[in-house]
Amino acid sequence: MNANNQLIFTQERFLTANLLLPMLYHAGWEIRDGHWSYPQREMSSGLFQARYVSELACYVRTIPYHWLMMVLQGEVVVTCSDFRTTIGENGVVHFQPHQPHHISADQPANYIWIHYKMLLPSQEEPLLPLYPDEQVARYGRETVFQEAVVDLPSIIVPRNPNLVRKLFTTTVEEFMLEPPGFMLSSKANFQCLLTALFREATDRSSPAIVSDPAIQRALDHIHQHYDTKMTISSLAALVNLSQNYFISRFGKIVGISPNEYILRFRIRHAKMLLRDTDMRLTEIAACVGFESLSYFSRMFRKLEGIPPSEYKSYKLRTDVHHSE
Repeated sequence: MNANNQLIFTQERFLTANLLLPMLYHAGWEIRDGHWSYPQREMSSGLFQARYVSELACYVRTIPYHWLMMVLQGEVVVTCSDFRTTIGENGVVHFQPHQPHHISADQPANYIWIHYKMLLPSQEEPLLPLYPDEQVARYGRETVFQEAVVDLPSIIVPRNPNLVRKLFTTTVEEFMLEPPGFMLSSKANFQCLLTALFREATDRSSPAIVSDPAIQRALDHIHQHYDTKMTISSLAALVNLSQNYFISRFGKIVGISPNEYILRFRIRHAKMLLRDTDMRLTEIAACVGFESLSYFSRMFRKLEGIPPSEYKSYKLRTDVHHSE
């Protein structure tokens, strides 16, 4: 997805904005039996497009909304242009608008999903009442809403899955059943859901916790030594498992492969340094375990849709805007 000239909806903007407008367009709850995949054919309905991609050996769908999904039971295989991975129970998938994707499974699965857009106004709403002259000055200008690119990773493995699941299901149930006040309620629950996911994706003080002691030991090692050279064979040896079995076991428990987890953990810390420090890109790349700036930039763009330099310049622009 080309994010040039688009507003990036960062965690800081979400947690400090006085006014934001989440727009829920579709929501659903899918129970799949046995082998299935979607899409299975080419289609075009104006909003939904599907085409066959030979490199991925499957049909992929694009939609003009953010797509948020949580696996409630079983496993779902998610394929896009950047990766193919198995998402286990409680795993969350988030795709940007127009990002091609395909979902499938070889066993029964249950998942829940939301299509949404996030709009931000051109001016913040005041927290305190305004005098009449101030009201005229503020509200004499037209407020323009701009669609935002929500800065969440594609794959999230919640540390508090019960909270995320409750907020997800409550949002979808309100939206689908349409009780009185359902739009207000579903949007309120959805904002709580996004807040929980932003915290899951950015909280440095709460590393992932799993029940498997071998995989937990590997995760602890990654969290403590992500800035050093790390191989899958060394992680497998650390927990006394064969490399192939370690990869399989890690994927089933965590929801993504060890390599992808390491990459996403490093990029997550890089984003924090880009937002919170004045370090140069070469310094940040080295601090989070990348041996070259070019590889760091390529992987950052692969996951975030924009290069790290643009991500950092956006943060500088928003700092200047909020200080005025």
